[in-house]
Amino acid sequence: MRKMLYTAIAVAMVLMLVIPSTVALSGYGVNEYKVGQMEVSKKIATLRAVAVTDETLIVDGTLVNMSTFTQPRPLESQAVFAGLFYRRTDNFTSYTIHYALMDMATFMERHQEGEWGLGNFSDETTVQGMTPDDMKDLVKDRSKMMELMKESKEVCGEATENGVIQVFRYLNGTVYIHVTDNANGTIKALIEQQLGVILQQYGDSPVTWYNVTTSDVVDVKVGVAIELLSGIWGDRGGLLPTVLSYIETESEPLKTYFGIHEAMFVTPSTTIDFCSFIGTTMARESFEDFVSYLDGQEFSLKVIVRSILEAEEGEYTEEELTAMKERLHGPAVERIVDAVRETRRVSVNECVLVNLENGKLEIEKEGKVVIKIEAEGNITLVSRVHNASDVQDILDKLPEDLILATEVVLDIDSEEVSGELTIKIKIPEGIPPEEVKIAYYDESTGTWNVVSTTVVVENGEYYAVVVTTHTSLWTLVTSAEEAPEGLASYYPIIGIALIIVIVVASYLVLKRRKT
Repeated sequence: MRKMLYTAIAVAMVLMLVIPSTVALSGYGVNEYKVGQMEVSKKIATLRAVAVTDETLIVDGTLVNMSTFTQPRPLESQAVFAGLFYRRTDNFTSYTIHYALMDMATFMERHQEGEWGLGNFSDETTVQGMTPDDMKDLVKDRSKMMELMKESKEVCGEATENGVIQVFRYLNGTVYIHVTDNANGTIKALIEQQLGVILQQYGDSPVTWYNVTTSDVVDVKVGVAIELLSGIWGDRGGLLPTVLSYIETESEPLKTYFGIHEAMFVTPSTTIDFCSFIGTTMARESFEDFVSYLDGQEFSLKVIVRSILEAEEGEYTEEELTAMKERLHGPAVERIVDAVRETRRVSVNECVLVNLENGKLEIEKEGKVVIKIEAEGNITLVSRVHNASDVQDILDKLPEDLILATEVVLDIDSEEVSGELTIKIKIPEGIPPEEVKIAYYDESTGTWNVVSTTVVVENGEYYAVVVTTHTSLWTLVTSAEEAPEGLASYYPIIGIALIIVIVVASYLVLKRRKT
C-alpha cells in the first residue's frame, strides 16, 4: 500500500510539473510545438579567393543553411530579401540597397526559375541533395553570379513591400540620394540616422530625391552602405550579418563592382537561408577567420584559393585548410589597371588586374602591339601574355594538324564578365590572313579548340578577331599542311639545309683527300 502511495505521489508531481508548463507555453502562442520535435540542419558553402596583394583578397562566395523541423512551427511562410550593390565608373560611385518582404506564394507566382535561379535555393528537395561541388561552378563562373544578383534585384523590385536606397556620389562633389520607403518610414529614418541629412517628402509619393553636398553627408562609403544594409535587415539573424562582419570597409573596393545578397525562405517546416556575394574585399587575416568560422559551424566547405601571379588553384578538404596561409602570398598582380572608355597599354609577361568598362587593353612586345582586348559592357579580368616558349607544355597539346602561327599566348582569367569580350591577335608578316584561326585551351578537357575567326585591318596591320564571353588561354594557329613561310615551322627547311651542307662538306673533304 505504501509503495502504491509513493508511486501515486510521484506521478502527481510529474503532472504538476508538466501541466503548468503546457499552459504557460499555450499562453505565449507556441502550443503547436510537439514533444520530440527536432531540427536538422544542412550547411554548405563555397568560397573563391584571389590574392591581389600581400594582405588583400577579392572573395566570392555562396552559402546555404537549411533547417528542417520534424513538426510544423506556428509561422507564416515568407520570402525575405536584402542586398547591397556597389558600382564605380569614371565619374560616379553608387550604392543600391534593396529590401523586400513577401509571402512565399507571391514569390513563387512571380519567380521564373532558371538554371541558377533563386528557385533552386527555395526548394527544400534541391538543397537537400546539394553539395559544395554543385555550387563550385557558380562561384567560379562570374557570369552566373552576376545573373543571380540581377535576378535578386528583379525580385526586390517586384515585392509588394520593399525599401530601396540609392546613393550616387559624383566626383564633382554632388551626392544624390533616392529613397523608396514602403516600410512605414523605417527606411527614411535609417537614412536620417546614418547620413545625417534632413528628409523632405514630396507629396504622398513613397519616392523622395535629395541633392546635397558631400559636406552635408557624414560619409558615403562602403562602410556606411553596409551599416545601412545591416539596419534594414534588422534582427532577423541569418548569414548576411556574418558575411558583412568580415568584409573590408576601410577603403573602397578594388573592383568596379561589388555585390552581396541574402534570401531567406521561411516556412512552417523548413527555413532556407541563402547568401551570395561577389567582388568583396577582405584582408587575408579576415578571410582566414571567416573560413575558420564556417568550419567551426560545421559547414560542408569548399575553398578555392588562387595566387594570380603563379596561377595556382587549390581545392581543400577540411584537413588541408590549415595550409591555406602558406598558399596566399603576393604580390599576386603587378598592378591594377582601369580602362573605362579608354585604351590602356601593358607589356608581354606583365600580370595585371584590369577593369574594362567599354574600354580597351593593348599588349605590346618590343614596342609593337601584338594583342588587343576590347570590352563591350563591364568586364574585370586578370591578363597576362606569355611568350610561346614559356607555355610550351600546353602548346604541345595542339592537334597534329595545327601549328602555332604567332610567338605569344594570351592568358586571361575571368573575374567578372557582364558583356562581350573581343580578342584581336596580330597576324605576323608572311602569313596569309585567310589561313589563320584563333584557338582556346579548354582546361577541363586538356584540349585546344578552334573558334570562328574573322580578320580586320587596323593601321595597315592584320588582326585575327574572336568575340567571346569566356576566358582561357588564346593563341593564333594555322594548318600544318598549309604552313606558310612566315612563322610556320622552319624545322623541315632547316633539316634539308643541314643535309645539303653536310653533303657538300663531305664531298669537299673527300675531294681534298684525293688530291
